[in-house]
Amino acid sequence: MFYSAQIGHPKKDIRFFEAINRALAISSEERPLFFDDQPEIIELAGNSGWDGAVFTSPDDIQQHPRLRHLWH
Repeated sequence: MFYSAQIGHPKKDIRFFEAINRALAISSEERPLFFDDQPEIIELAGNSGWDGAVFTSPDDIQQHPRLRHLWH
C-alpha cells in the first residue's frame, strides 16, 4: 500500500503513479489495476500505464472484468 504523504505527491499528481511504477519496477507491459472514486485520478493512472476503474460500490470491484472470476 502506498500513501501519498509518504510518496510526497498527491494522487492528483502524475508523479504519484510514476513513483509507484519505479518503486515496484513496473514494466511497460504490466497494467496495474487501480480503483478510485474520482474520474480525473483514474485518467492520471491511465496516463501512467495503469488500468483504472471508477469505484462507487463494492460491486464495481466484484464485477470488474479482471476480477469477476474471483467471485463467480
